[in-house]
Amino acid sequence: SYSSATAPVATLQPALAAGFTTWQSDPDSTIAFTYGGTTAVKDVLADGTNVITFCSSTAFSSGVLASTPTTALTAATTVVAGGGCAPGQGLIGSGPNSWCVPVGTYPAGTLIDADIQFNTSNPTNNETFFATGDPNATGNAGKYDIQSIATHEQGHFFGLSHDPIPQTNMFPFI
Repeated sequence: SYSSATAPVATLQPALAAGFTTWQSDPDSTIAFTYGGTTAVKDVLADGTNVITFCSSTAFSSGVLASTPTTALTAATTVVAGGGCAPGQGLIGSGPNSWCVPVGTYPAGTLIDADIQFNTSNPTNNETFFATGDPNATGNAGKYDIQSIATHEQGHFFGLSHDPIPQTNMFPFI
């Protein structure tokens, strides 16, 4: 339900993709991302569906532009085929909180779900996000570059923590 005159979805999607490309293009990176399309899933839950969403939520602290809740395994886990999953997959979790993942052994700490949520609960946020290279972004002091924020949140998406060095992308404050 996100909409903004200054940052329409058509300009946000390329900015989000560019953030993933930044991480994937790093010379030391062995990670690859594939765009999975859109989904009707809007919940930021441990549900096996990784989403990026723009949401209005009272769960955000004042001044927070985005967050990335993640779920990780607390113990080494071996997933075996079956459970009604596609070939080569098995269930992880239990009951309604289970989903299909590739068969294998996963060490403790393996991220199994991550979602990125941008905070639009502040009435000014949905008019202050802009995309890098967007002609509407010129001279917008006090506005937030969605690609930079996305690149930071995507770092959390695959397990990076904050960095105390202000010049790094993983520094926690703008």
